[in-house]
Amino acid sequence: FYFLFLKKNETHKVLLYKALWKQEDLDMKLIQQEELENEKQQQELQEQQLKEQLLLQQQQKEAEELEQIQPPKIESVPNLTRQRDQCCFIRVVNASISVPCISKAVPFSSYCYHHILNDPKQKFYAQCQHENTTFGLKCTSPVPVWEKPILCPYHNQSYQEQRKQQKLQKQKQQQ
Repeated sequence: FYFLFLKKNETHKVLLYKALWKQEDLDMKLIQQEELENEKQQQELQEQQLKEQLLLQQQQKEAEELEQIQPPKIESVPNLTRQRDQCCFIRVVNASISVPCISKAVPFSSYCYHHILNDPKQKFYAQCQHENTTFGLKCTSPVPVWEKPILCPYHNQSYQEQRKQQKLQKQKQQQ
């Protein structure tokens, strides 16, 4: 009887061990599946990041190419073929067309009266201070800085007329 009892206990132990091994095998399989899924997710994430980097690089290259293709804005370029007293301003229309100014340069400058404000070294002229209140645009005419107020002849004339009208109105109000 004792022998049978031992055999039954051993059988239970064997069955228990087999069940535990099966559970461990299942756990290992689950862990392996989770690891495979994590690896797949990481690979997909890396592929997505690589695609985004390639797309960003391509967009940057396209933007650089567009910047190189666009014609330059109107700017001043030194006129090397000009005469000594000729304005050095050149208006760049597009990449293949540029138009030099043929006006006479202001004394002690390389620019004519109309383009004198493009000379970074000059100190004798300033931009007219008149501003169109409706459109918010400023007059671009150059004015000698010693003239007060700093207004071009056209705007100075209208300014003087306004002052005369204001004085007349004040005189009428005082009487």
